[in-house]
Amino acid sequence: MFRKNLRKLAETSFFEYFFMVAVLMNTVVLCMDGLLNNNQEETVKTMTSVLTYVFVAEMVIKITAFGLKGKKNLFYSLNQFYLKNIFRSNLTFWMDP
Repeated sequence: MFRKNLRKLAETSFFEYFFMVAVLMNTVVLCMDGLLNNNQEETVKTMTSVLTYVFVAEMVIKITAFGLKGKKNLFYSLNQFYLKNIFRSNLTFWMDP
């Protein structure tokens, strides 16, 4: 029942559009990194942290809803490229001193 409700949530257009906007926001935030003064840098780091948690929440919802069953899985086929790029961009945030 819980997974079924999560699957319904993950398949809604609102869910997809919300995370599409989050990806675009993350792109803009990462482009601004290093171009701002110290006060604005803190804001950028906070926004990056929040977006990282948003992407982790999306990942947990989709893995719980669809599972990890292999290449025929909807989660696997639709999100492999997306997850790889999000992981790379957020890994640079965590490695930043």
